[in-house]
Amino acid sequence: MGRGKSLAELNRDEEALASQNKAVQIKPNYSLGWNVRGITLTKLKRYEEAIESFDKAIQLNNEWNPTSPAEVWNNRGDALIDLQRYSDAIASYDKAITIKPNDWIAWNNRGTSLSDLKRYEDAIASHDKAIAIKPDYSAAWNNRGGPLIELKRYDDALASFDRAIQVNSEWGDKSSPAETWENRGYVLELLKRYDEALKSYNKALQIKPDLQTVINKRQRLLNQLGR
Repeated sequence: MGRGKSLAELNRDEEALASQNKAVQIKPNYSLGWNVRGITLTKLKRYEEAIESFDKAIQLNNEWNPTSPAEVWNNRGDALIDLQRYSDAIASYDKAITIKPNDWIAWNNRGTSLSDLKRYEDAIASHDKAIAIKPDYSAAWNNRGGPLIELKRYDDALASFDRAIQVNSEWGDKSSPAETWENRGYVLELLKRYDEALKSYNKALQIKPDLQTVINKRQRLLNQLGR
């Protein structure tokens, strides 16, 4: 299992999977092995197989160290999100939270799934729970801003993005400072604070110069302002 983990850390995912397949053949009752294999399959976008691997880990419920069933339910939810099976993802995150009520990652991911289902108030409540457990969780502050925008609570969304940037900690796999500066720019546009929006887009591009969504938004705004 150690070799597979090392290969995964080097982003040599196909080789990592081959090593992990060998590991679960040798030790088929090893929940941790099935979990790690599922993570690699998710990285390879083989989501159905990943879910099967996570299900196997949960079914076996044996030899978790150093992980736990809560983490596997969380990983399973992530794969379900990638398949756009948002209700199923929420059910997985709920399982993780039942096992580990203070799992701020599961609360945050649950909020993201709720947003995908347009359940914006519930999404904000879920992100708020993540933040209450871990106040320095930038990913949750960033993700919280999205449903606030949908509810036209633009000032609250701006405050949430500002907090994510200020905290600058624990961004997770799907959030980043550049993305948050982009989101901040967008909400400033909605507030008609155009010069500040441009500054936010410029900041995002300083961090990630090839971020095409920001390049497009910035150019559109410049055109709109006749600059």
